This record gives sequence, structure tokens and C-alpha cells, in this order.
Amino acid sequence: MESEVESAQKTIAQMKTQIEYLEEQKQLQADEYSTLALSCTQFEQKLLRSEEENRHILAQLVKCKQDTADKINSANEEESR
Repeated sequence: MESEVESAQKTIAQMKTQIEYLEEQKQLQADEYSTLALSCTQFEQKLLRSEEENRHILAQLVKCKQDTADKINSANEEESR
């Protein structure tokens, strides 16, 4: 009878140890997930800023090319007169 009790106590102690380990692993996974989620959010914000900057630069380029085309057309019109 005593050996059964000792065996049961040993099993309980092992299970408690395993539960503690699993709880630590669960917390580690939760922490890693939070860190990755924060990183992802920061990268998304950086992407949005980069896309906005890209649109702004593209609009400036289109305006510059249009101004150049207008000047060339104006010069061509002056020459043809």
C-alpha cells in the first residue's frame, strides 16, 4: 500500500513539474507572439509611410515631366511661328 502511495506521489510530483514547464512555455509563446505582433504593426506603419512617400514622389515626377513637356511644346510653338 505504501509503495502505491509513494508511486502516486511521485507521479503527482512529475505531473506538477510538467505542468509548470508547460505553463512557462505557454507564457514564452504568448510573449513571443506579442513581440511579433508589435513588430508586424510597426512594419505595417512603415510600409504605409513608404507608400505615402512614394505617391508624393511619383506625383512630383509626373508634374515635373508635364512641366518639361509644356516647355518643349511652348518652345516648338515659338519656333514654328
